[in-house]
Amino acid sequence: GIVADKLGRRWTIFTAGLLFCIGTSWVCFNKAQEHNLMYIARIIQGFGVGNSSFSLPLFGAEMAPKELRGLLSGFMQMTVVTGLFLANAVNIIVENRDNGWRTTNGVAMAAPIVVMLGIFFVPESPRWTYLHKGKEEAERVLKRLRQTDNVGHELEVIGDQVAEELAAQKGLAELLEPSILKRVAIAMMLQVLQQATGINPIFSYGALIFKDITNAGIYSAFFLSGVNFLSTIPAMRWVDTFGRRQLLLIGAVGMVIGHLFAAILFTAICDGNVDNAGCPSVGGWFIAVGTAFFVFNFAISWGPVCWIYPAEIFPLGVRAPAVALSTAANWAMGAVMTEVVKLFPHLNINGVFFLFAG
Repeated sequence: GIVADKLGRRWTIFTAGLLFCIGTSWVCFNKAQEHNLMYIARIIQGFGVGNSSFSLPLFGAEMAPKELRGLLSGFMQMTVVTGLFLANAVNIIVENRDNGWRTTNGVAMAAPIVVMLGIFFVPESPRWTYLHKGKEEAERVLKRLRQTDNVGHELEVIGDQVAEELAAQKGLAELLEPSILKRVAIAMMLQVLQQATGINPIFSYGALIFKDITNAGIYSAFFLSGVNFLSTIPAMRWVDTFGRRQLLLIGAVGMVIGHLFAAILFTAICDGNVDNAGCPSVGGWFIAVGTAFFVFNFAISWGPVCWIYPAEIFPLGVRAPAVALSTAANWAMGAVMTEVVKLFPHLNINGVFFLFAG
């Protein structure tokens, strides 16, 4: 958050890409059995991904016109699910090849490299520019962004926001004000609950979960990532059409239904455990369909909204650190959710689905 405020949103995004590429290069060229070095590489990757997770939605929210803010800010989620879909496609291609995991990781550097090369051809956030470089430079940026000279009203709104922030001059202490602290709590809780839905374990361990259920684990993961990708496309429009709150409520109900369908069906037709599910093949694919219904509802609601909403609700002076806190909450809960795999021997697959539904 401090880097984004001091150096600008573009430098923060560039730094995120650089860290990810350094970490990923280390992963690709690391010896297969050097686990400790691999952990270090993954930590560096994590700094890059975590950095981009708050800076990209922030940049999108500040660059987009009000009427398209949800659509354009939601593009971050679109890029995430596109990457996930392509990663699963690459996994299928290299499934039976030696060192296929190196190929999968190497391909992942393509998008960050494009972003790093292109980010400085994009103008800086007009709000950050107004605050740090003045009205005239912000006006020039706005005219370039909107492709029109008629930016007076928007420039005035930004100027009023900046003037209000400068008059207060509270800095990070403003985060502790009751009204701001409440928003921080809401933003962090949204991110925690997003992870608690079980979306990451399903994609991280989906191939393993569905390997026995459908006898085609890697193709099941590809199917789910395809549903995620296709569902996110209309979601970017629905965020503005239906509103953030309504989508969250609709999505929550749909996700519960999807998890319960998969859990109840597994209980009814499968007589095995996590090591040998004992599911009929056709029935196993119906379980995958239930999970796909969960993924659809996540993709149209909690997927994009939990990144868009925190970037919109804070005043300019604390926006970057506040969004960074909400992002940290997301990744902290994500780390907790990686331990879900340890619950499978105790709860079985259906028990974990029941847990996610709760």
